Amino acid sequence: MGGHRQRVLESHGAFIAEQLRHTPHLTMVQLRDLLATRGVMVSHDTIWRFVRRQGLRFKKTLRALEQGRADIAIRRKRWTGLQRQ
Repeated sequence: MGGHRQRVLESHGAFIAEQLRHTPHLTMVQLRDLLATRGVMVSHDTIWRFVRRQGLRFKKTLRALEQGRADIAIRRKRWTGLQRQ
């Protein structure tokens, strides 16, 4: 029956931490795909629990990265102008 299950991602901790340092906006799905290229097939939940146990974070910024793009800034300014009417 039950028993202690070995944690699959423990041996890949350094790889995961490096990926998060290198690409802070990495998503769980992207991280799962990177692990799959290494032959590690795990679920979203497994990754989330590992990241949480390790004290690593998937932080969202208060300002989306695409808002820095000129074309997006123009459209956003136009949209906020329309909101005032």
